Amino acid sequence: MKIAVVGGKGGTGKTIIATNLACTFSRRKEKTLIADLDVDNPCVLNTIKCIKTTLVREEQVLRLKPRIDSSKCNLCGRCIQVCPEHALALIPDKGVILIETLCGGCGCCVLVCDQGAIVENYVPEAIVRYYSTEFFDVLVGELVPGYRRSYVIITKIVEGYRDFFNKYDVVVIDSPPGTGAGVFSILKNSDKVVVVTEPTPVGISDFVKLLKLLEKKFNNKKTIVVINKSTLNESLTKKIEDMCNRNSLPYVKIPYSETIVYSYVKGIPLTIYEKTDREVMEVFYSIVEKLTGK
Repeated sequence: MKIAVVGGKGGTGKTIIATNLACTFSRRKEKTLIADLDVDNPCVLNTIKCIKTTLVREEQVLRLKPRIDSSKCNLCGRCIQVCPEHALALIPDKGVILIETLCGGCGCCVLVCDQGAIVENYVPEAIVRYYSTEFFDVLVGELVPGYRRSYVIITKIVEGYRDFFNKYDVVVIDSPPGTGAGVFSILKNSDKVVVVTEPTPVGISDFVKLLKLLEKKFNNKKTIVVINKSTLNESLTKKIEDMCNRNSLPYVKIPYSETIVYSYVKGIPLTIYEKTDREVMEVFYSIVEKLTGK
């Protein structure tokens, strides 16, 4: 079972929810993996600093970065014409140059160059690290600084690691914020969805966007809504509850708690922190029960 944990905006507590869900499943003796696919800003490891993690392996995700041999280039300009990213330019006295920050790595320029002046060259665009812990395993995808194609990396991981994910009873996927192409790819490749929101105007606005996406494209997937920091604004919390009821979406509420803040700062998952409020602990078991039906 693959569970996508999504949230419209950053800061809603999405990663905390994902980590504690993974802890809860692992305590039920289910083989669990948490996949941190917020590749621009992965932070699952920050939430489990108190747990000993062991790096098992590290893999590179490569992308095409064409190399130009100016000695073979006849300045025909065909490569410039076919480049969809406008990453090639003809500069007087310098010839054809590559603007690396624009290059999408599609390889069109290599295909159309009949002079052999543009050749394939691959460089790492992201790093995927795999860790083991006493509770669950962790997979972290992270973009190499300077690269921006996060949605491509996310898609490569969720599709390329499909067989690896299938070795687990449960895979909890911590998604990037928003409703972009990366989140779409995660939702497409997941079985169930946990939507994390908060009672703030921006939180509600982004929650509405997520609901529209789920309704139009993924209304067949079991979805649970988590209203985090629910005691911050009771009127806005009530507004979120009303939206959930209108859309027949089950929901749970997690109150704002200093214990949650402390556990995050210390890197202690709530479900193993001895000072966690019983009310908060029960929420995670409730989420698991709603997702699994048991």
